[in-house]
Amino acid sequence: MNVDGKVVVITGGASGIGAAMARAFVDEGARAVVVADVQRELGARVATDLGDRATFVRCDVANRSDLEDLLEQTEATHGPVDLLCANAGIASGMGVDGDDDVWNRVWSINVMGIVHAAAAYLPRVESRGEGYLLVTASAAGLLVNLGDAPYTATKHA
Repeated sequence: MNVDGKVVVITGGASGIGAAMARAFVDEGARAVVVADVQRELGARVATDLGDRATFVRCDVANRSDLEDLLEQTEATHGPVDLLCANAGIASGMGVDGDDDVWNRVWSINVMGIVHAAAAYLPRVESRGEGYLLVTASAAGLLVNLGDAPYTATKHA
């Protein structure tokens, strides 16, 4: 996809792959890049470092309403979202003996975060007749991430 002049939103944009995507999309001429993440300080720093075409919005993908708010705020500020990168994800470093809170948090971000992104974004795409949803995958969805059962299970999901 050519992002020149487009509006791009990246969940999990404060670090790692998400921050790298944000940099690449700014370099490729995106009109607006929204860095969305729960990590306020890191996300704001990434957006600031990228210049006036990047902004930060706090968003927890585990909450469907946060995704709705993110898209509404982006549309109000920049116009329709051309590309939503559902990139947010976390690891736990725990085995199958990890407590339920850890399993639930990893599940709510790595699996339900994608569901929430699709549920919030796809009706907008359908009504406009255009738009792209990009989901960041992991080799752990095909293999095993040794030492992190919750991550491996959710990436398989």
